[in-house]
Amino acid sequence: MRQVSFALKAAAHGSTVSVLCKREAMDSNTAYAQAQSSVDALDAQARGLRAQLGSVDRDLKNVKKVMGDLPRVLGEINELTRQRDMIKRQHEVALQEQQKAELQLDIEKGIAQNRYDIVVRPQLEPIRKKRVLAMRTAIGLGVGILLTIFIIFLLEARRIISESMRPGSRRRDYARP
Repeated sequence: MRQVSFALKAAAHGSTVSVLCKREAMDSNTAYAQAQSSVDALDAQARGLRAQLGSVDRDLKNVKKVMGDLPRVLGEINELTRQRDMIKRQHEVALQEQQKAELQLDIEKGIAQNRYDIVVRPQLEPIRKKRVLAMRTAIGLGVGILLTIFIIFLLEARRIISESMRPGSRRRDYARP
């Protein structure tokens, strides 16, 4: 600044000093420009650092917030871990019960299959249909004839009893001693 004011005074006097001052002014202008560019660079660096500071402050606030929520989150994690372990144990118990039930079912199927094998006998001779039909017919006729005779006997017994119960019947006297 001092050199610039000196150069201005010398230009006002109009002497040869003014040429020398102009050269000094040019040198001082380059020095000034360099100083100004350094200041500008430092200002830009300061702005960048302020932006970084703001970012770091935001991150610090987020970290503090997370640290504040950490006990609650840890409690939820512990609760979820406990629930997972309990469900895992229940699943294992249910799986074991299912395996036992499947084993019991397989055993019962095997027993039932063996039961059917014992009950079902192999047929060595072919069935003679005519002979079976004749036997069934004979049995049916025999049962039918016996049933008919029994019904006729009951009807006759009823008729005899009803006649003996009428007044003036000869058989009534035989019924009573």
